[in-house]
Amino acid sequence: MAANKDQRWARQLTALNTIAVAVSQSLELEHIIKVALAETMRALEIEFGWVYLLEEDKLILKCHAGLSDEFVSQIRELDWEPWITQKIFREKLDEGSRDIDEQNKMGGIQSQVSVPIENKGEFIGCLALASRDLDRFGASEIQFIETVSHQLSVAVENARLLAFAHGQENGLVRAYKQAERYAKDLKQVFEQERERSSQLAALNAVIATVSGSLDLSTVLREALDKVMEVMKVEAGMVLLVNEQGELLPAIHRGLPREIVEKSPPLKVGEGLSGKVVQSGEPMVVDDISAGPEAITAGVRGGGLKAWASVPLVAKDRVLGTLDISTRKERPFTSQDFQLLSSIGSQLGVAIENARLYEETQRRVQELAFLNEASRTMTSSLDLEQVLTTVLQKATDVLKVEAVSVLLLDDKGEELILKTVVGPQAEKTRGLRLPLGQGIAGWVAREGQPLLVSNVREDPRFYSGIDEATGFVTSSVLAVPLKVKGKVIGVIEAVNITEGDFGQADVALLVMEMIRSVVKVEPT
Repeated sequence: MAANKDQRWARQLTALNTIAVAVSQSLELEHIIKVALAETMRALEIEFGWVYLLEEDKLILKCHAGLSDEFVSQIRELDWEPWITQKIFREKLDEGSRDIDEQNKMGGIQSQVSVPIENKGEFIGCLALASRDLDRFGASEIQFIETVSHQLSVAVENARLLAFAHGQENGLVRAYKQAERYAKDLKQVFEQERERSSQLAALNAVIATVSGSLDLSTVLREALDKVMEVMKVEAGMVLLVNEQGELLPAIHRGLPREIVEKSPPLKVGEGLSGKVVQSGEPMVVDDISAGPEAITAGVRGGGLKAWASVPLVAKDRVLGTLDISTRKERPFTSQDFQLLSSIGSQLGVAIENARLYEETQRRVQELAFLNEASRTMTSSLDLEQVLTTVLQKATDVLKVEAVSVLLLDDKGEELILKTVVGPQAEKTRGLRLPLGQGIAGWVAREGQPLLVSNVREDPRFYSGIDEATGFVTSSVLAVPLKVKGKVIGVIEAVNITEGDFGQADVALLVMEMIRSVVKVEPT
């Protein structure tokens, strides 16, 4: 009996995982509904199923399985009746309750359950299942069917929301607030199912965690803590793929410093996590010390024994990996992987939503910066005042330690630090740099932007200014300042404090400098 119950839980968990993957990878409602119906029937081992969606005043049949053509023709379109929204409808077709012809018309159905699909209390459809057996649907089966109906509700609404938001950039913030409310509803649904099995409870807890915030750091930190708790492991890490296609640790717990801080970035296809990103499939090493060097090179040491890694996927794109590790022997079972894969799918969607929200917030900040900078430039004829004000605002928006403007001298042979905002500004202002020397000199000579994430690894970096001022440069974004196609100087942003420089930063500086040259151009 216990074995049968475990098998039933395993089938239901697999079904919920498959449905979650379909929701995260597709916006096609027809595909999601087909997957949900097929997985539900497979998990419950029943013969008949169909799904309605409400369109105006009619229930329209969207998907069905196991039904005869004659039966389908009779139920393809039904009038909507308010009682459908009141309760779960369960019908037992006992012997004698209908005549023989009617039973034949029903295709041999002996028991049926219909569960409303609702969104925020509003009826939007119906999930119906039927069997040739009497009394086929008990309390546990109905609980599972309700969970599927809630997933269908979220899938329908999310698909409609994302389809609308795809071409409506101005509606992104509103869409994310709506998505957050739907995620909270999903959290409540899974919390109600917690008593059904320990693994479903674990999945519930992680989903509840990632749906509570749109801040990426908060999502990753709380999700990793919860995963380690429910999986009972001593160490864990989330790695994300950056713009250069490298895997970098975003958050970690319980790992030795030599693994996290001293290991170089992984490229896609390198090491355990890199191969998971490349293949899009989970991987496990039961014994790190005995595993292949090509796989385990980045995770050896620190007394770690077993290591498992699953991809974080959103919209068919691998965003990174979720890795867990133990310091004792722990064979990871297929159920462990089913749970981790479900968590990876949910976390991938949460990461994508958080990134989109952060991008929206960033654009709002950039537009505010450009607007404020424009007002500054039109309110004063004092070049030094204009540049100082614009650079102060650029420092906040780009999240860097310092920003400076270097202008070429009259002979075009040297760059002079004209305006500096940041540490050691007074010591830096007025210093000179020969054309072609250092990163700024190279940008002035070549007339091209340059982004250097680690100046110590770039031979063009000139350390003389650091030595003269005591300032320590680590990263630089430099953009040429041009008037009528001629380079007259360089603007530099130094030492980003959050994340990495990206092409959006280059675009922002270029845009602002194009608008600023009117004030810089000599008369």
